[in-house]
Amino acid sequence: MCLLFFRREPRVIGTFILDKQLSSETVVSSMAERELSPTEKELYTLRKLTETAMHTDTIFSYYSNVEYHLIPLIAGNKTGVHADQTKGWRYYDAGK
Repeated sequence: MCLLFFRREPRVIGTFILDKQLSSETVVSSMAERELSPTEKELYTLRKLTETAMHTDTIFSYYSNVEYHLIPLIAGNKTGVHADQTKGWRYYDAGK
């Protein structure tokens, strides 16, 4: 599932659900605005915490001219965030 949300306010403005084949012919989309579900709130919070860490933690080299795409993941009791920095994928382990 892919969520589109407002940057300033945690509110969903659209969703796209893909099947295992990632086929554009089977995508289910909705542009209905709604509140985040509990799981989506967790993902949103994880993403925001990672954004803050990227600006404040010295382990990261942050470049203002690079657009970072952060993708939070929760699988069972493990959490992490993939960060696309245009040079490839980086993985930040959230430590949970």
